[in-house]
Amino acid sequence: MISAPVLLIVAPLAVAAAVYPIRRFTAVASLLSTATALGMAWLASAIPETAGEAILAGRVTGGAQTILGRTLAASPADRLVLMCLSLAAAVLFLLAARLHPGGIFFPGLLALLGISAAVLVSETFVFSVLLLELTAGAAAILLQGARFGSIRGPWRFFVLQTLAVPLLLVAGWQIDFQAANPGQTGLLGPAVMFLTAGFAIYLAAVPFHLWIAPTAGEAQPLSQVVVFGLLQMVALGVIAEALESFSWFADSPTPYQWFTLAGSLTIGLGAALMLGADSFGQLTGCSLMVDMGALLMLLGTKSRDGLQAAWLLLMLRMASLVVWGYGLSVTRKSTGSDQIERAGGLVGRSRLATLALILGGFSLAGLPLTPGFPARWFAVELIARDSVGRAALLLLGTASGVLAMARMTRGLLGPGTGPRQGPAVRWPEWLKETPLALVLLGAIALALYPRPIFSVAAQIMAHLSYLR
Repeated sequence: MISAPVLLIVAPLAVAAAVYPIRRFTAVASLLSTATALGMAWLASAIPETAGEAILAGRVTGGAQTILGRTLAASPADRLVLMCLSLAAAVLFLLAARLHPGGIFFPGLLALLGISAAVLVSETFVFSVLLLELTAGAAAILLQGARFGSIRGPWRFFVLQTLAVPLLLVAGWQIDFQAANPGQTGLLGPAVMFLTAGFAIYLAAVPFHLWIAPTAGEAQPLSQVVVFGLLQMVALGVIAEALESFSWFADSPTPYQWFTLAGSLTIGLGAALMLGADSFGQLTGCSLMVDMGALLMLLGTKSRDGLQAAWLLLMLRMASLVVWGYGLSVTRKSTGSDQIERAGGLVGRSRLATLALILGGFSLAGLPLTPGFPARWFAVELIARDSVGRAALLLLGTASGVLAMARMTRGLLGPGTGPRQGPAVRWPEWLKETPLALVLLGAIALALYPRPIFSVAAQIMAHLSYLR
């Protein structure tokens, strides 16, 4: 028999090792990776509550598992987060079969799923921090893909994420020292500062945002979904666990004050840079800066609703990035450039890609009737309870993003020099566009009926006692 938390870690790593030699057989690698991700989602939802229960004919048991003196346990909240990550990964694996982002994508994302599961089920804070560093290294490789040599995005991402590790490790040492010596509380004050600074770095607060724009401009769009979506959810899971486990951290006003300040600066800078964005990568980066600033502000509200809205924001951000990324992949392949001005007349070459760029871009900006709107509006409402000025700043960042996306839309619909698609499309060519059509339909359905995402975020918070 094997413990379910251990299987969640080992299974994707084992499949990643098996997929790596056959990674260039895209269809096989995609199907095997998708099946593994769906299996992880099912396992995360079916894990027994106690060690005495078992599934899969008694081969997999629930409960905690102790390895080398360290406990691995999948809490109900962790299971929901893992289920969301696995389902998102399954969608990415299916889309990767059409977009061909590079053979390393399939084993790389599978390995990331296994390490992310280890981060979430680990009961030891220091181990979670070290495993987060492993996710950063694996993500940097995934961002670089098949490109050799130095590119700014993955390098900056790895370096800036690594800056958080010493701060969090020192905080972990102080936490362990205080636990062994309950009377020694003098180290808890510095631990609060180290935790706050480390978490702000992981969430790309200014001035640790310098990796966002290069990553958005250089990396394959599906890899961007992993870094800006999946890994941010893992980081938020660690933050939520810290707030849940360390009452002295959750009760201190310091993290909320600094999160609010960092969020305000990040939104303001993202809105200002948006005005001069002339490439798709810059548009992505600036829009994400506003979104990440909103996430920090939500954490700064010191409320259960704020943390729930943060989960909602990340899940809908992933949906927006999938739509945007699919359209951007087709656009870059068609134009051979990341510049918006080179994409003029795209509608004549690929109507669905143009629609995906427009819908995904406005969704990232938070325009009404798009998937990204419910989370952005919920964030504005919660932040306005504490400060109307900060809520107005977030609205300003949203308006700046909408204007930038409108400028992009005008460029896409304008005249271009590329060949225009005729009215008749052969069946095989139409069949290739089916995944994109399904992505668009899913995004439209999510924009009209976002209740399932709200329900998942509420269920995650229902299993946390933070500020109950």
